Amino acid sequence: MRSYTSIKRGLPEKIFELRNKGLSYGKIAKQLGCAKSTVCYYLGKDQKEKIKARKLKYKLGYVPLREVTSAHVTQS
Repeated sequence: MRSYTSIKRGLPEKIFELRNKGLSYGKIAKQLGCAKSTVCYYLGKDQKEKIKARKLKYKLGYVPLREVTSAHVTQS
C-alpha cells in the first residue's frame, strides 16, 4: 500500500472514480493534488506486485546488470 494518509483521504476510491469518468492520469493527479506516480500506482496493471518485487530484489542485494558490466569492462 502507498501510505496510510492516501487511504485515509479516500484517494484510491477517488482515483478509480475519476478514471471511470474518463480523466487522464495527469488530470486526476492535478485534481486530487497528488503525484502522477500515485495515480499510476493505483491504476497500473500489477504495479503493486512490481514494486514489491523490486524492493525485494534490492533488499537481497541485487545489483543491476549495467553496473556489473560497466565495472568489468577491460580496456584494450
